[in-house]
Amino acid sequence: MLLNDCRKHHKRKNEVKIPVDLNALMYWGATILRGFYQAMNDSVKAYKCENILNQWRDAATAVMWHDEVGSWLDFYMINNIKKD
Repeated sequence: MLLNDCRKHHKRKNEVKIPVDLNALMYWGATILRGFYQAMNDSVKAYKCENILNQWRDAATAVMWHDEVGSWLDFYMINNIKKD
């Protein structure tokens, strides 16, 4: 029972936070994947990756970039705030 309560709390806590570091790692991974497609001369898949990367960058910038701080910050959906 206690384990179930902990899992519920953990799930709720993680659903409201968009971590900037995880997004950076996923973006980096997609960049590497694009490079592999380019190296294999698969321009169609490389182009798809490029489009996804551009959309991802724009979305992450809109949500996580903080002009006043001049840095990327985690975004908390429940409060609609960016914070370290």
